[in-house]
Order: sequence, then C-alpha cells, then structure tokens
Amino acid sequence: MRFIIILLLLSSVIAGVVGVLYVNSDLDPMDENGIIVRQTTINKLGLTDDQLAKIKNFDVGMDIQEKDAWGKIKTIYQKEKEALLSQNPSQPAVYGYSKEISDLQSELAEKKLEYFLKIKEVLKPNQFKKLLHLEMEGFSRDCKE
Repeated sequence: MRFIIILLLLSSVIAGVVGVLYVNSDLDPMDENGIIVRQTTINKLGLTDDQLAKIKNFDVGMDIQEKDAWGKIKTIYQKEKEALLSQNPSQPAVYGYSKEISDLQSELAEKKLEYFLKIKEVLKPNQFKKLLHLEMEGFSRDCKE
C-alpha cells in the first residue's frame, strides 16, 4: 500500500513540475489572445511583427495539443483516484493509469521541445537565449513560492 501511495505522489509531483514549467512560466497557453508568448516576453525579446506572426502560427497547434493532453491526464488521474479508493485496488490497473499519465506528460514535454525548436528558427540567437533565460527565471521563482 505504501508503494502505491508513493507512486501516486510521484506522478502528482511530475505533473506539477511539468505544469509549473509550462503554465506558470513566461509562456502561457491560456493567454486571452490565443498566443503562448506573453506581451511582457514580446517586449523583453524585442520581437518584430514578422517574428510574432510566425510564432502565433506555432502557438495555435501547441495550445490545442496542450489542452488535449491535460484533459486526458485529468481524466486518467480521476480513474486512478477512483481505483485507489476502491475496496480492493487492482495494482495492474493503478500502475497502468500511472504509466498512461507519465506517457502523456512525456509526450507533452517532447511537444514543448519541438515548439521551442520551431521558435528557435524564428528568433535571433540572442533572443532565443533570452527566452530560455526568462523561462528559467519563471521556473526558479515558482519553485521558491
């Protein structure tokens, strides 16, 4: 039983870290304008209108993929929770749910890397370096809170 609880906590921590990296960073998939790069980041990076237009095209697909993945993760997490709360939890089922969540989180992390590689092609080297620096600042700040 302890192992199941530890596994559940570990999958929650992983979900939290991925969420913090993406949602609370200077990149926000829920931006009201439908773009990921926030206005403050645009100003700090000095993006041109052409660069911003190209990035907006990437953002649409990333936003859809992220919302879909997090919706699936939430659904699977609910199933995992229900299984754990049942009288006799099935270990294979619980481990299966955990694996599904982990796989979706890994897939989402890979999609984010693909997204950043596309952005790297649009930005000047110094702009991309600054974007990554801003991303890490946001992550470090969120970890301290």
